[in-house]
Amino acid sequence: MAEKITKARLDNLVSILIRETNDTVDYELDSAYGGYRLVRNQGSHDVSPRMGKTELYHWIHAYRQGIELGKTL
Repeated sequence: MAEKITKARLDNLVSILIRETNDTVDYELDSAYGGYRLVRNQGSHDVSPRMGKTELYHWIHAYRQGIELGKTL
C-alpha cells in the first residue's frame, strides 16, 4: 500500500522547492473546498490547479523535474 500523503509532507515538499529555487520564489500551499493548490506571492498567482493531496504531491515532483530540466537547457 502506498504511503499516505499528509499536509505536513506537502509542506515539506514546498520547502524543498523553495530551497531549490534559491528562495527567489515565494511558494506556498492554498487549501479550500477539499483541495490543495500550489501558489506564489501570497496566493496572487496560481502555479497549479486545485487537486487532492496525492495528486498535488506528484504534480510538485514533476514541476521540480521540469525546473531541473530547464536549468540544463
